[in-house]
Amino acid sequence: MNHNEDCKRSGIPLQLDETTKDQSNGYFVRVLVDKDLTASLPTSIMVKRDDHRGFSIEVIYENLPGKCSKCQNYGHNANKCRNFVSDNKGTSLS
Repeated sequence: MNHNEDCKRSGIPLQLDETTKDQSNGYFVRVLVDKDLTASLPTSIMVKRDDHRGFSIEVIYENLPGKCSKCQNYGHNANKCRNFVSDNKGTSLS
């Protein structure tokens, strides 16, 4: 399998871990991926094998930045959301 090509469907692959590089564990692939967080995060990707058959694998994201419950963007929480300004009485002015 070409892990680099498969990972490109999830984002830009930056680095493979050593276990993935030397293929010492056939059950897991761990890749550091640069991902546009404004796009949706796929929960699975289709992997093509050398024999042209494919199968779906689950994608698990580690170390995602916090996601705001108000604007749904990553990188801040609702308390620091610039898209919703509070009038100091607990109501949002947007």
